[in-house]
Amino acid sequence: MKRAALICLLAMAGCEAGQSGGEARLALGSETLPKTRGDGDTSGAAVGARTDRSLAQTSFAALIQQGVTTGPLSKAAGSAILDASAQIEIEKSALRPQISAEGSVISSGTSVPVLRLNQIIYDGGRTAARVALRQTEAERVYQSEVASLSARTFQAVETVIDFERDKALLSQAKQNAAQIEGLVVLIEQRFDAGAGSIADVLSAKGRLSNAQSDVAQAITNLASSKAVWVEVFGGPPKQSLSIPTAPQLRLTDEGFALQNSPRLRELALVLETREQELGLSARARVPTVSAILETDFNQGTFSNGVQARLGVNFPIYRGGLENASEASAKARRDQALAAFDSLKRELTRSLSQARAETDSIQTRLSATKRAVALNEQALVTSKGQFELGKGNFTQIVEAVRELDVAQERYIRQKSEARRAEYAILAVTGDILDALGILAPLRPVGLDDSKEQG
Repeated sequence: MKRAALICLLAMAGCEAGQSGGEARLALGSETLPKTRGDGDTSGAAVGARTDRSLAQTSFAALIQQGVTTGPLSKAAGSAILDASAQIEIEKSALRPQISAEGSVISSGTSVPVLRLNQIIYDGGRTAARVALRQTEAERVYQSEVASLSARTFQAVETVIDFERDKALLSQAKQNAAQIEGLVVLIEQRFDAGAGSIADVLSAKGRLSNAQSDVAQAITNLASSKAVWVEVFGGPPKQSLSIPTAPQLRLTDEGFALQNSPRLRELALVLETREQELGLSARARVPTVSAILETDFNQGTFSNGVQARLGVNFPIYRGGLENASEASAKARRDQALAAFDSLKRELTRSLSQARAETDSIQTRLSATKRAVALNEQALVTSKGQFELGKGNFTQIVEAVRELDVAQERYIRQKSEARRAEYAILAVTGDILDALGILAPLRPVGLDDSKEQG
């Protein structure tokens, strides 16, 4: 065959392979899925418009960045993304010419080398669809790593919140024990002077023992929080941190808030993958046409130096494999759709709860703060009356107890307020941007629509 005819044959093969790639992307309706990276940018620069980024410059954000980005899971994230990129290249290789060399022995006993070039011309878009499937899977792996990074960031924030809370609770427990210890001294002095009763002395010492037990428990709780800190940040805490208020979303519409959720976007891509697998299973019956060039270097039986031919592979009967594969793909698609809807409801509930918490926490904090101030006044008044002989021990004990309860409640409510604020950013995926944490590198080999994200 003439050289020009061979070149035309290969050119047709390349064009056909390129055309079939355009059929591979299977899209779901916008009413089913949130936008993915290729459907309008909801990350990167766009996320910057969703929150105030001044928090990213604080020492608190620097600590979170250090803990999240230097952990072993963050280091392993790049390997998963590299593997996903390699899977794309594996599938793309089927669209390229395949060259192989073999040797055969003819009847005369002579060894004949054969060089073969095989290029797919037509397979109904099956190979291109597999490339698109791997691209979507790579995007899903990327979103999975972003979701994992977001979850680890919130865990790091919670670690700091819990440590600072337990440290404040230990300080409060020690303060309460000191208050009761002072009462014991006062009761003993009055008893030695002939006032009061031994019952008051014993009761005061019993309450001091309880307070000291609370101190021991607070020390244990703080040690536990410190151990979690070491696990998350790789070393013990070095200094006390002020936990800043989390920035609010500039837009609070529920749909907008959930649009950037890494977990929801990951499941959206899982669902897209299942749809593509379903479409791919329908292409299993399509014949494959390949252009084949062979040469035996004029040492065998070829009449020409190069032989060109078309190879056609048409599946006729494969034991019901196609039907079973399609049924399995439909089942996986339905499972993915159910998981997506379930997660969307879960995130909507979590977002509503976090918002309700942040809406009411300030009112509760103000009320608790007033309670602390009033109980402090009540304690001072009770002590003064007791020293003048007008009050009794029970009034002082009740005042100390109520003050301790109010102060402990205030500490816990402050930590829960911070947790709820950052929980909203964790649900919507904006916690990374707010704290200045860079997402992993995107997979290599995505198509143009994905690379725009």
